Amino acid sequence: MSDVSLPRPWGWLAAALFLAALARVFWLAWFDDNIRFLPSGPAPWIVYPSPLDPNSFPGMELPAEFHRHVTLSETPSRASLEFRCFKSCVIRINGKAVATGSAVRWKTSTRLDVADALHRGDNDIEASVSTDMGPPASSLKLQLDGMTVLTDESWDVSLAGTSASGARRASEAPEPGPGNPLSGTERTRDALRNNYGKGLLWLAISVVACLIGRHASMSDGVARNLILMLLAALWICLLLHNLRCRVATYGFDAAAHLGYIEYIRTKHSLPLATQGAEMYQAPLYYIVSSGLLSLFDRAAASDQGLLILRLFNVAVGAANVALVYVGLGFVFPAQWKRQAAGAALAAFAPWHLYLLHYPTNEVLSAMLGTASIVLCLKCLHTDAASARCLALGAVLGAGCLTKASSLALLPIFLAALAGKLRMRPDCSPIARVGRLASVVGLAVAISGWHYWRMWRHYGNPLAGNWDPAIVHPWWQQPGYFTLAYFTSYGRSLTAPFFSGFHSFWDALYTTLWGDGLWGGWTQVPGRPPWHYELMAAGYVLALVPTLVVVCGCCVAVVRFVREPRVDWLLLVGSLGVMFLAIVLLSLRLPSYEQPKAFHALNILLPFCACAIVGYEYLTKHLGSIGRFALLSLLGVWLVNTYATFWIDLDSPKTRLAVAVAKSLNGEDQTAEVERILASDPHNRVAQLELARLDWRAGRMARFTAGVRQAFGDHPEDGEICLLAAETFARENDWESALQLAQRAARLAPENVAVTLTGLRFASQRPSAAVGAGVENDVIAAAQLVLHARPTNAEAHRAMGDALLQLGQTDAAAMHLKLAANRGH
Repeated sequence: MSDVSLPRPWGWLAAALFLAALARVFWLAWFDDNIRFLPSGPAPWIVYPSPLDPNSFPGMELPAEFHRHVTLSETPSRASLEFRCFKSCVIRINGKAVATGSAVRWKTSTRLDVADALHRGDNDIEASVSTDMGPPASSLKLQLDGMTVLTDESWDVSLAGTSASGARRASEAPEPGPGNPLSGTERTRDALRNNYGKGLLWLAISVVACLIGRHASMSDGVARNLILMLLAALWICLLLHNLRCRVATYGFDAAAHLGYIEYIRTKHSLPLATQGAEMYQAPLYYIVSSGLLSLFDRAAASDQGLLILRLFNVAVGAANVALVYVGLGFVFPAQWKRQAAGAALAAFAPWHLYLLHYPTNEVLSAMLGTASIVLCLKCLHTDAASARCLALGAVLGAGCLTKASSLALLPIFLAALAGKLRMRPDCSPIARVGRLASVVGLAVAISGWHYWRMWRHYGNPLAGNWDPAIVHPWWQQPGYFTLAYFTSYGRSLTAPFFSGFHSFWDALYTTLWGDGLWGGWTQVPGRPPWHYELMAAGYVLALVPTLVVVCGCCVAVVRFVREPRVDWLLLVGSLGVMFLAIVLLSLRLPSYEQPKAFHALNILLPFCACAIVGYEYLTKHLGSIGRFALLSLLGVWLVNTYATFWIDLDSPKTRLAVAVAKSLNGEDQTAEVERILASDPHNRVAQLELARLDWRAGRMARFTAGVRQAFGDHPEDGEICLLAAETFARENDWESALQLAQRAARLAPENVAVTLTGLRFASQRPSAAVGAGVENDVIAAAQLVLHARPTNAEAHRAMGDALLQLGQTDAAAMHLKLAANRGH
């Protein structure tokens, strides 16, 4: 191997550049008004207490009214008001406008004296705030003689015409309430208690495996081959077993990815980014996938088409694992055990494993990212010949043509190659520049046309589904981030699923060590049929590999700063660049689902290398018992991960989940649901699903009988109450129907489908059937919808019409304007 050392200043320079970049990112967060980050200030930020909603909201101007009563014993001699609003606002005291806030400089605090607007006795402070991308937020401090008023939970707030409720601090995420699609998810404590027997079994398997490995006597060659064959067999067995479970809607934006593939397969051309939700993506994965499907003449969403795409994922994933093994050979030469351990981590790491089951470009992007790192390591450990540089440029270009995230790695590749070429005295400056240019030139030649096409059509080569040139503006909760979002952690160890609502680190952790977002599914029924209790328990077990990886990253960085090497410049630099990219993208798109670990899956090789370094460091500082315990705990985590993703295909729970998912995709699953109900006649989810299937097929007599049976079994279930209301409406018993619909909304106030159907009942039933008060019933039902879904156009339109009937023209005009503003 050639020399890979660098001059010592390179290490300090690289560390300084990373810290400077990180500081720049958070400077932007704190001061850039285009980034929806609520900086800390003199008073907490408060928002309307909307329930958790995993779906997206359209970008539309949402008004909010923040209100607080203040009682003063005497007229103040001085009163200082300091405020910030997200984004534009008008501050009123006792009905008098005293200040306005601009949406252009909304992060800048405004301070003024308001003593003239206050008086002895009761005073009303109001802040009318509006924003078009996210929920309005307010931060206000009123300093009086001997008294300070801050925005906190004592304030009332109304959003988009809803009834006033107690405000919530913007730094706190709510818990899912009754009817919320995310309620009833697995808790870690219950998962550990219910599965401690399996945990003991996993421990026994791990301990036995460690003992066999310690005492087995065989040559290195035989041991290596046996271990690699065993790992390969276990991995392939898992994925081939799970091939029987194929659902077109499983996976992040699965329908959009399949639509992209199908467009190319049927039209034999590339779509524009405006023609589908994921069609802004670089096209290589979709071109290859459509080619494979065309060979067998299968549609992307068909059962056979999904099988072909899954087998393609398996092949690509296998290549990725093999490349990790090869790449670690450069980092740890002649150390096959470290290579095998890294390959095992790559194969069974959950962020890699669950993506192999979904239609996504992430898997191919990850493999090409690993391949480019391996080729770069080859250049760094040999002579960086022109042919190898061209090969690196070709693979890097293919990666950039698969996913734009590969572009982030290009500066690190160039820096590492420049460091290597600098140490070659036989290579002239012109030759060095030429080899670096060959990498960039070939990468641009292969992938540049796609980014030029995006630039030509939309004015931005990196435009995506967040760009208003491609889609109507939208946002997801929380719609903003706070400092607390980046400094808190722990939700993933208590209630892990969708903990991205709570913190950045929980979001990364739960998508790294498990499928914490359910493959993009947003409700419990029908989600991918993993063993979620084992997954919840696995997040606690994953603290052990987390310790190993974090320790390895820290050790690798310290070693690099002290004794910089070009190979570790590549590995550590890749980790740093992708981390910065995820942070920056999350700040620009402040959504609970944006900080996903697998966005950085193309650095799987550096991740595994750091894990090996961390394991070596820890075992050096532990005694023999400690080393055995660490290895055994890692084994427990590995066995639990394997069990988590082994789909129990024949269990009623799995069959029902698949049936619900396929039913929502338009497939008739009546026979399967009937079989499940035959063995479990009181199953709530199966009863609901069969009722919906009967309604869809027009089997109204059986629908009515099934709903009444379900209502008898589950009278306190909001969704079943609503179906019961449907049966009374069909019989023209509108009084009973409306009562049941209102009861359903009370039982499931955070289920938008339930409250919205209740609104339709209140709006559409004959007024003579229930007497007077029709408008008030409509307003009450619309309020429930808007509490959970403040952008819903139907609720705003119904409330506006009802308010017009009552003569409240100003309020009606606001709701009708919101209804017309592209709400949904």
